[in-house]
Amino acid sequence: MTKLIIGWLLFAGFVVFLANSISDDKAPKKTQVSEKASIKEMNNKEDMTLLDDSIPLCKKNLTLLLTSTLPEERSQFVYSPITTVMRMAKYQDLNPFMQVESCDPRERLANG
Repeated sequence: MTKLIIGWLLFAGFVVFLANSISDDKAPKKTQVSEKASIKEMNNKEDMTLLDDSIPLCKKNLTLLLTSTLPEERSQFVYSPITTVMRMAKYQDLNPFMQVESCDPRERLANG
């Protein structure tokens, strides 16, 4: 019986030793954390560049949507225009679209 207990203890010790030698987590974690941080910073810079490049186009499209009067004009700004035009026309008949003047906030501040 003691041989069986000693055998199990040796086997368990071997498994623990093997697991520790295979997954040496102490050293790689530091480099992985710094790599993850630099990748995150790079993604943030790419996101900001994407936003800076796309905001003028978004502003232009939103202005065109708000200044258009017919559902056919507005249909070019929706995902599936062919199926949406009829819905937009019916909705516009029930709820007129408010006309909004677009202006640049910097112009408003400059004019007082």
